[in-house]
Amino acid sequence: IYSVTMILIQLIWKCEQSEFEMNAKRVLKSCHYVGSYCKSKFLGACVEKRQSYCCFTSPLSRIIQEQVRPKLGLGLGSAKSPNCEGLTASQLNQVDWSLVNLDEWIG
Repeated sequence: IYSVTMILIQLIWKCEQSEFEMNAKRVLKSCHYVGSYCKSKFLGACVEKRQSYCCFTSPLSRIIQEQVRPKLGLGLGSAKSPNCEGLTASQLNQVDWSLVNLDEWIG
């Protein structure tokens, strides 16, 4: 029953290649969940909800982004307008790396 259900879902709601790639990055823990928002409303009710993620090249990249951005006073934007840009060399030079927790990567 599960296989039939999955086939029907894939036939009805076709995913784009980029969606498959993003899901793979999520599974590999290379993405940070930014939030969700209502994409479409009908009669005042949300009929289409979207989730936003910032996906990076590796889990280590994500961990560094999550740890360093708050120390620089930066965020990842909002669910409707995520800010997933990389950090500059100048920004990285400002970081006190002794305060960056890499336990998730090391452990």
